Amino acid sequence: MEYEKSLNFNRLWRGLDQNKYRLMRLVLLAIMKALQEKAIENYKKAYPGRYLRNDQQPTENPQINP
Repeated sequence: MEYEKSLNFNRLWRGLDQNKYRLMRLVLLAIMKALQEKAIENYKKAYPGRYLRNDQQPTENPQINP
């Protein structure tokens, strides 16, 4: 099968090597986002009602004034 011939360890390794900086960046971004979310959850538990996102308190049911 042609697909089996084209896919081998060396080609896979070369592809990973060519994209290593992009892959590392994506992994680091995912780790940083997870750490940020964990820190926000810890802050919310320690100080209920004090967390502001984008300088606004989140509202449960926003009122729309016509």
